[in-house]
Amino acid sequence: MIHQKYLRYTIKALYIFSWALVFLGFFISLYLFSPFGFLASVFCAILGLTPGLFGVVLVEFYLLQKQKLHELKEQRELLSSLIEKLSN
Repeated sequence: MIHQKYLRYTIKALYIFSWALVFLGFFISLYLFSPFGFLASVFCAILGLTPGLFGVVLVEFYLLQKQKLHELKEQRELLSSLIEKLSN
């Protein structure tokens, strides 16, 4: 199993990479399609930032699920301690 510290750094790196891809895709598409007109360049820039936003959404979804799992583990420990106290 991957050590938690390395996993945390990997997730942070993926998150930063996804945001960099968003900005890079937007500005490169805006620059490359500017000869075709303003509306075409803005439309292509929006299409250019879509893959990066998809990566951001995936990382955010993973982080939310990880936090949810942590909360459920805490609740389970609390409930088991309450049941133990009530049974005694």
